[in-house]
Amino acid sequence: MAVSYALRNSPEVSEEERRRIRKIAEELGYRPDPLLTHLMQHLRSHRTLKSAANLAVLTLLDAGFVDRLLSGAVERAGRLGYHLDRIDARSYVGNSRSLTRTLVARGVSGVLLAPAVDPAGYSGLLDWEKFAAVAMTYSLVEPHVHRVVTHHFDNAVRTFAQLGQRGFRRIGLAMTQDMELRANHSYSSAYYRAASVQGMKTLPILIFDESSPTRHP
Repeated sequence: MAVSYALRNSPEVSEEERRRIRKIAEELGYRPDPLLTHLMQHLRSHRTLKSAANLAVLTLLDAGFVDRLLSGAVERAGRLGYHLDRIDARSYVGNSRSLTRTLVARGVSGVLLAPAVDPAGYSGLLDWEKFAAVAMTYSLVEPHVHRVVTHHFDNAVRTFAQLGQRGFRRIGLAMTQDMELRANHSYSSAYYRAASVQGMKTLPILIFDESSPTRHP
């Protein structure tokens, strides 16, 4: 503790003792680690410090389910000591330099990719080599990054199994076209899998678009 105080020129140690310790440190070639110094200053601070916006979530779709996903992500990031900055990436499509500069200026080192309207490639969205990236959707086709997504297939399998256990025999599936695409065809796959395992008769899948429902053969 005395050495620590002396190297910080603290009055907790006498001036004579400070000179003696600093002389020994100089002879040994001691140099402080700036990162460790910053960490210790943070730990010694008695006030609440605001975290830097070092993580960002790039949104590509306005939807209620996206807001719910991001709400959970923001809460989890906060528990881990991070601030998650939400950025609407649609205005940056085709201008990767601008988005990259924005993220770098905000001190962002990691990005989270939220769901998009349709599956698409976003390799040109920014300079991906500068950031760690994780997707929370199947709608990101490129670049190839790690994903943290809902297990759509398993959820649907469990749902069909519970319906069968409750005595339902004519089980159908209705969903929107974008749900089928963003879930990477997990729902329809689970439906046909349930039909094979449970021996239930399949019905035409009802696919809804924005105007009217259509049957999927």
